[in-house]
Amino acid sequence: MRPFPLVRIVTRHGSSGIRLRVRSILASSGARITITCKGRSCPVRKQSQVGWPGKVGLASVSFHRFQRVLPIGTTLEIRVFKAGEVGKFTSLAVRRGALKRLDTCLAPDGIKPTSCPSS
Repeated sequence: MRPFPLVRIVTRHGSSGIRLRVRSILASSGARITITCKGRSCPVRKQSQVGWPGKVGLASVSFHRFQRVLPIGTTLEIRVFKAGEVGKFTSLAVRRGALKRLDTCLAPDGIKPTSCPSS
């Protein structure tokens, strides 16, 4: 996918979890962005949105429902993909005292994380 998607996250750590303060995803136009929440206190289990199809370059998409305190044990999975192209997979796991982030590529089917190809 050209340009490759960017996932921006700003957090603040607290005693009961983390607070997502700013969350935006820059993706190429027409790309599908899906956020899946796993854990006991998810605001919503799954939310999906398509970047503006008429816009050229990167389109910024925000998911306001996830801008809140996420307790320990919550995991967010962010998938940005377009049919037939390699996409981006980002996983955020809230652990005691830390936020564990994993960034990798996404297979063209938009489901399975995979290793990134060399350019």
